[in-house]
Amino acid sequence: MDVYEHVELLAHLENVEDEDILLLKTAALMHDIGYAVVYDVDICAFSENIARKSLPDFQYKPQQIERICELMKKSHYEAIPRGIVEEIMNDANHMYFGQAGYNKLMLLLLRELKDNNIYVDKNEWLKNKSSRLVNHAFYTQSAKKLAKMFSDQEISNFEV
Repeated sequence: MDVYEHVELLAHLENVEDEDILLLKTAALMHDIGYAVVYDVDICAFSENIARKSLPDFQYKPQQIERICELMKKSHYEAIPRGIVEEIMNDANHMYFGQAGYNKLMLLLLRELKDNNIYVDKNEWLKNKSSRLVNHAFYTQSAKKLAKMFSDQEISNFEV
C-alpha cells in the first residue's frame, strides 16, 4: 500500500494525466502481488502473469494491461525508467529509502527471508542495503524533494 500511496502522491505532484494515474496505481497494487502466493520464484514474472490473467476481468484493455506490466517491471531497483510515468513508478517503489524506520524495515525484510527459508548472510545483506541507500538517486523532482526531507536525519543512523 505504501507504493500505491506514493505513486498517487508523486503522480499528482508531477501533474500526470488521469489515465496514467490509473495505470500507475494498478501497477503499484500488482507489482509484488506474487509474494502473496509464493516467495522463491521470479516475483516480477509471477506478478505479471497474475496481472495478465486478472485485469481483463476488471475491463482493462489489452494495451492498458501491457502498459501496467511494463510499469511493474520499472518498479524494480535495477530498472531504468524512461519518461515521467516510469520514473514515478520506480521512485514510488523506493520511497522508503532513507525514511524514518529504514533500519527496522531492513531487519524485518531480513527476517522475512529467513521465515521463507531463504538463507542470506546478515552482514552482507545489510551492507548491500546500506550501499543501495547511500548510492540511490530518485528520478522525479518531487521524489527528490520528499526524500531530502527525511534523508538528513536517517542516512547517518544506518548501521551494519
